[in-house]
Amino acid sequence: MILNQRMRILLEELIYSEKIPLGLMAHRHGVSRQTIYEDIGNINFWLQKQMDGKITIKDGKMLLESADVKQLAHMIYAEGVAFDYFDKKARRCLILSYILRNPKTRIAEINAKIPVSKSTIVTDIKALKSFFTEEGLILDYKEKSYVFIGEEQKIRQTLINFFIPQIQYFSALIPVGKYLAFLQQTQSLKRISKMSLDILALALYIMEIRQIGGFFIADQEVEKMSICEEAIVKDIADFMGVHIFSIGEGRYVNELVHCFARFPTTALKESKIKKMSNQITQQLKLLNLPSHDISGLIYGHVQSMYYRVQLGLCLKNTTLTSIKTKYGFFYFCFQNILQQILPNTVPLEIINHEASYLGILMQTQVPEKALMRALIVCYQGISVSILLRQQIEQSGMPIEIIGQTSAELVETFPPTDIIISTTKLEINHPNIIYVQPILGELDYKKIMRALAVEQVQIQEQNKLYQIVRKHVSAKQLRAIMKDYQYHTEVGSLLTIRERREIMLDELLTEQFICYESQVSSWEEAILKVAEPLQNRGYIESSYTEKIIENVKTQGEYIALRPGFALPHARPEDGVHKIGMSFLRLETPVFLNNNPQKPISIFVMLAAVDAQKHLMALSELVDFIAEDEAFEQMLATKNAKELRALIQK
Repeated sequence: MILNQRMRILLEELIYSEKIPLGLMAHRHGVSRQTIYEDIGNINFWLQKQMDGKITIKDGKMLLESADVKQLAHMIYAEGVAFDYFDKKARRCLILSYILRNPKTRIAEINAKIPVSKSTIVTDIKALKSFFTEEGLILDYKEKSYVFIGEEQKIRQTLINFFIPQIQYFSALIPVGKYLAFLQQTQSLKRISKMSLDILALALYIMEIRQIGGFFIADQEVEKMSICEEAIVKDIADFMGVHIFSIGEGRYVNELVHCFARFPTTALKESKIKKMSNQITQQLKLLNLPSHDISGLIYGHVQSMYYRVQLGLCLKNTTLTSIKTKYGFFYFCFQNILQQILPNTVPLEIINHEASYLGILMQTQVPEKALMRALIVCYQGISVSILLRQQIEQSGMPIEIIGQTSAELVETFPPTDIIISTTKLEINHPNIIYVQPILGELDYKKIMRALAVEQVQIQEQNKLYQIVRKHVSAKQLRAIMKDYQYHTEVGSLLTIRERREIMLDELLTEQFICYESQVSSWEEAILKVAEPLQNRGYIESSYTEKIIENVKTQGEYIALRPGFALPHARPEDGVHKIGMSFLRLETPVFLNNNPQKPISIFVMLAAVDAQKHLMALSELVDFIAEDEAFEQMLATKNAKELRALIQK
């Protein structure tokens, strides 16, 4: 068998981490725990065929046992990663590695090794020069040789940080094998992660190359090293064939090793590390977070983080984006704490990645609770049910949604604790919760009551967002909410809105927007709103007929709120291309001749699948969910005014 991408990522993370909570891995990848269990089974089968080793689960945490991690890393690389010469960042790292190894290398020699045009190589070298200029350094070509100009420690720091994002290509970029072999045998470094070993090997390689070229870190007064520190520095000096490091180089090596491993430190450094650790712990107490339980873990992380900050090294977390999304609260807390306690000169990139590691530490200390499993149901099982799922997931409610479906297929799904439905179900189930397609405060209370947890402050957060939005421009709103973005649901709404506007704007162009004074019936209204889509071949007449038939037989399922209807059916009922059309009536019609369902705005949705239309649909719901926004939509007189409204 071949490992899929998620399995490779899972294995790589286990190589770099001693233990990972199973639930945390499931959240990172947006899948159920059962899926992770299945992945582990497949990975263990693969490991048995390839080498000794297996993944075990103990106390809810995954552990990679009895595996040669170096061999495994190479196997994963061979299984799924090949050097991509057309990836600019990877290719420029490769070019820089050639320049670093041989400053006298020529463009023609580089071009012979990399299968791209000569002009591409020239462009890449110009980009590298610009990068070093932005970092306050100079990469120049003088007397037929490349030269780095600037403070030596800054040059090394910049080189390391430039290479780290391409860590998976190390074997192709840099000959670090001998350094890895030495570090893996060094007793003091036995317990550090594979990624840390890789970066430390890279740093030692860069240090040796620079020393061979005659470039050294200037001597300066340093604190006396402990016996353990002196021993590791001597081991590295002996390995590199240096009789003894200069004071400056000795300090650099000592701090470099401390970036990844923990040793007894001098009294002065110890006091600084303790102070930083205590500052973080005190800030957690102010936030009512469990600082006591995690204080030891924080101190251990700060021991290494202190030195990374000193050297300006950015230990990049490959799961940063996922952590921001899944565990935004903890990430946001630590990001703000580090911004307060670290010097202003520390780059935000370093702060962000260190905050993500601390966020993971905090998340591992939060007791995992078994989540109730829910199924989302609407009449058609496509647009409304997916929209409902989005609202519930964005609310932060502790619930595991196993899927969404139509009323017709609900009994084909495995048993669940809760069914959340927008349509009447004729089935036997102990816990069916009926809600509106656009969740209101009462709907949220129903769901939270079923979950047996305290009511979340969703409505209050949404109200705050709306109040702020009324009084500032879109640009000012983004600035205000920037640091708040991952802290509450308000930030999530802002992120979603920014992603969605283009999609809605693309679908509701002028040729798909219609304004009429009145029509004779609700059926005529649906036929009228369908015309732009049908005339351009987006839908068949059968699609419109199916909608009218469904409303007559199943009720007014397309009415999402008073005054608004979303006519839609399933893709197989006659959809050829994703589309949306808009009809505004001055005189409302009664949907299905029901006097309690007056409709003034019809928006027809033609969906080709369950996903591509969701951004536009969610953006549309932002308008119809809020009374004031919906009134603004009702007040528009023509297509130009409507488009101006949705483009705000």
